[in-house]
Amino acid sequence: MENSNSQIIPITEIRKEYKLSESELKENLIQLKIDLLVRRPGNCDIYTSGSAIILNSNEPKTIKDHYKKRKGTPFSDEHDSCNKLSENVLFLTISLTDWLDTISFGKTLVNKFQSIYLQTTEGTLTKKSAQQLFRTAHSPLTPIFIDSGVFLSSRAGEPSLIDFPLTENDIYITPDAYSSLKAKLTGDTNSEANSTIKDYWMSEKLLVLNRASDLFFSRINHNNRDEILKNIEDWLSEKWNTPKARLIEQAALSVIPDELYRSAPKKTSNKVTGNHRSSALTIINETAKAVEDNFLKKGGRRDKAQTIESELINTHGFTKIMATAATTIISLKVKKTNK
Repeated sequence: MENSNSQIIPITEIRKEYKLSESELKENLIQLKIDLLVRRPGNCDIYTSGSAIILNSNEPKTIKDHYKKRKGTPFSDEHDSCNKLSENVLFLTISLTDWLDTISFGKTLVNKFQSIYLQTTEGTLTKKSAQQLFRTAHSPLTPIFIDSGVFLSSRAGEPSLIDFPLTENDIYITPDAYSSLKAKLTGDTNSEANSTIKDYWMSEKLLVLNRASDLFFSRINHNNRDEILKNIEDWLSEKWNTPKARLIEQAALSVIPDELYRSAPKKTSNKVTGNHRSSALTIINETAKAVEDNFLKKGGRRDKAQTIESELINTHGFTKIMATAATTIISLKVKKTNK
């Protein structure tokens, strides 16, 4: 594909290359949880708007009641509050229905988006949902959401809802999503991305660790354990670009099957990872998801590293050194850089 090395991949090229009907592609997009992106249009502002209940008082209140505002925003009569975004938004996400409408009718109008994509200092794309943006705008309050969305507004005058005209040629997916989709469509089980794409609870380190499992888990056995472990360590060292040898060592151990790791914790479930996951990596993913879900629900700050580490040791039987490494891998906190 000509654009496979660019920042985003056109959905039309994917359909053409793999000769997929809309129903076939839709099924794969749903299974792989792939977002559909459109470029942020110029000459407009972006707002988050929503309604929520506030629990930071003896009596629950709506955002409207808390700020003593009238109900309704320029974007929805049912919303309580809206805020202009200061983030440098590159892309907005649309629904599968919006995409299918572009196929059925040639074009469609979209006026509500569920998330945005920004570019990190490392050049990668990172996602923020409408709920995350709405919560940040109202911090330190703790909203429980009823509804929220991202909207476009004219820059002239008061905020006002804009309809965004959309055709299928305007729709893209990320390179990571394309790699996962390609692996599934071609049956390439050795693909680096394989079936793992970044979910909201995954740090970059955890995403890479999950992909290491995709690549190496099925290859390792009693006869080649040490050799494969060394391969995993080398692979992680290249991807993470970190001098922390102990972190790399423990991360590699978390990938291998339980029978090859004598300190493996007891697996609780496989709700958030594939069937071919070690107990340690399964628990790391489940803990990461629980931490992020708690943060998204309550706001404020994410659990402290010491809290996560203690949970892994006391509840799941992690060794101290593995728990410390896992906590580092889980962390979604953005480190500030000196300018």
